[in-house]
Amino acid sequence: MVSVTKTFSRVVLLALGGLLAGSGCRVSNVKPITFPADYKPMQSGSEITTAPACAVFRELTVVDDRPEGSADGVRTIQDREGRSDIFMDGDVESWFHAGVARGLVQSHFPQDPSASLDLTMKLAAIHIEEVAYRNSTFEGRVIIDIELSRPQTGGSVWSRRIDGFAKNYGRPGKTVNYQETVNHALDRAVTAAVNNEELRQKLCEVTTRARKFDSP
Repeated sequence: MVSVTKTFSRVVLLALGGLLAGSGCRVSNVKPITFPADYKPMQSGSEITTAPACAVFRELTVVDDRPEGSADGVRTIQDREGRSDIFMDGDVESWFHAGVARGLVQSHFPQDPSASLDLTMKLAAIHIEEVAYRNSTFEGRVIIDIELSRPQTGGSVWSRRIDGFAKNYGRPGKTVNYQETVNHALDRAVTAAVNNEELRQKLCEVTTRARKFDSP
């Protein structure tokens, strides 16, 4: 008959073994990584408020304006030297457009071909910081330049730089962790853009003036 002491010892050893296996090994090096752009909303849209009916724009232009060939982030190891680049590839402009279009639909921004101003959204930068230990922490930032311009001259009448920030946690090198981080940062940047009161006020100001001028 197996003694109670021996049985208890086996249970403790099995439990410790399970904990050690679950904790994983510390990351010893990080290599450059590239992940594909794949937009999936990370916010419900409840953070977005409805734009006023006078905030009308004529045409939307969405541009990937990041410096060509530059890295989109950096990987490091906690308490150790060494770093590697992170790149986002694929059709990044379409990824950006999907997030912007969703935000404009949810905010009910009116669009009219006879409106006085064009709206341009430029993706100025994506930046991801990954710090690895056993798992990784991820911090992502998406920066958007917004511009209103007159279609006849292309002259800018208003512009702002807006960003969105997000955090994530998960396995190092796993594609979905990078995608979730930048998608959430994009959603937050777009939310800040479409909720921007100065943007709405400028569109309403120009629209109201144009309607007064056109009225008999």
